[in-house]
Amino acid sequence: TGNCQAESLRLLLEADDVFTPSRLKAIADITDRLRQSDLTIDVQSLATAFNIESGFGLIGYVPLAASPPANMPDASRMRRRAMENPLIVGSLVSRRSDTAAIVVSIDASWSGADARPAWEMVERAIAPDARHFANAYQIGPARFITETEAAIGKDLATIGVISGLLMLAVLFVSMRSIVAVVLPAAIGVVSL
Repeated sequence: TGNCQAESLRLLLEADDVFTPSRLKAIADITDRLRQSDLTIDVQSLATAFNIESGFGLIGYVPLAASPPANMPDASRMRRRAMENPLIVGSLVSRRSDTAAIVVSIDASWSGADARPAWEMVERAIAPDARHFANAYQIGPARFITETEAAIGKDLATIGVISGLLMLAVLFVSMRSIVAVVLPAAIGVVSL
């Protein structure tokens, strides 16, 4: 769409083996859900990966799999093809086949204030298929910003309570009267 700026998020899916029919189908389904978002520019995963192959004097891009494999022999063939491709191993799947990555490029025009929709979009894409994996989580700026804001908000609430109690204790110690504590506290509550 003319915008060359993109922010990259990564979704990591861990299991004892990601090359099973159900897990490869889950990866394809998550990829499809991510592609449907207005925030998404591109999505790369085992479901979208291509192999560069040559034959008969021609070089071409061939999908790693046209669709998720329906059985273990097809999943094993997909694993073999993926492991033979140095562009896939280490970027979309680990060498031990226990982690798959989905790389999501989202429009970089969003700012920190818009990080939550990007984070939520990825979380919604993961949720229906998370049960297929031991761990499914995202890494990247949207998660970092969203979780940092939540932690700060929680800390500010705690600090507010602690500072209010500390103020009341200081008033009591300095004035030595419960009225001197209750009266300013009541005025403060009423003024809010």
